Amino acid sequence: MNNQPIINQPITSPVSTQATPTPQKSTDKKRTIILLGIVLFIGILFSIGSYIAIQQITKKPEESKVTTIVITPTPSPTPIRYQTNISTTSAFISLEETIASFSKKLIDFSKDDPSLNPPNLVLPLGL
Repeated sequence: MNNQPIINQPITSPVSTQATPTPQKSTDKKRTIILLGIVLFIGILFSIGSYIAIQQITKKPEESKVTTIVITPTPSPTPIRYQTNISTTSAFISLEETIASFSKKLIDFSKDDPSLNPPNLVLPLGL
C-alpha cells in the first residue's frame, strides 16, 4: 500500500443551477385574488341592499285601488193605508195614538239611567 493519505473526493451529483420558484409567492397571489373577489362580492351585495333600502324608504304610498262603499241607511217606505170602516172608529184611533205616544217614549228613553246600578259582587265569605 501506498503511504499516501486517503483523500475523500467530493462526490459530484448533477445539481440544477436554476432556482426553483418558491410556492409561497404563488399561494400569496392566489390568496390575494380570492380575498379581493370576496371583498368585491360583499361590496356588490351591500350596494344592492342599500339601493333596495333607499327605494323602500323613499317609496311613495300607492293609492288603494279598493273603493270604499259608503252605506247610507234608507228608511223603509211607509205602506199606504186605505180608509176602512174600522179605521174610523174611536177605539182604533185611540189605539194608534197610544202606539204613537209609546214609540215617542221609547225614542226619548235614556239607557244610562243612574238609578240602575249593577249588583255588588264583593261578598264577605269569611275565609
